[in-house]
Amino acid sequence: MSPINRLWNHRLVLYRNVPTTGQFNEPVVNWTTPTVPAGMNCTPNQNWAGTLQDYGPGLQQNAKRVWYLHKDIDPQETDVLHIIEGPEAPLYLRVESAVLLASLARPGQPTSHIEVNVEVWPGDPAELEEYES
Repeated sequence: MSPINRLWNHRLVLYRNVPTTGQFNEPVVNWTTPTVPAGMNCTPNQNWAGTLQDYGPGLQQNAKRVWYLHKDIDPQETDVLHIIEGPEAPLYLRVESAVLLASLARPGQPTSHIEVNVEVWPGDPAELEEYES
């Protein structure tokens, strides 16, 4: 077991928007819930607030928010992570990018966890509730 697995202190549900079209060729929102490992399966970066740099008047960098996910979760850009259990719950986050990281404990293992950059999802949580599994 990878050392990072002991650090999981949140549980998430993953939502993926599968693009479909309706009867009149209009875009239809169709959320699916891919399978994720049961139990605690993610944790935020301890530097949750991120860092802001001063680029001068008129420009401001957004805080970088990073979460670490179990290696068996398959996040894709624009997926929504619903944090349902843990100190930060309830929280809805949209994945901006995901990176598989090499294992630091055992170099022979391909990955130990997945690092995702996220932003707070501005959508309506009620939109996802009808797709809860």
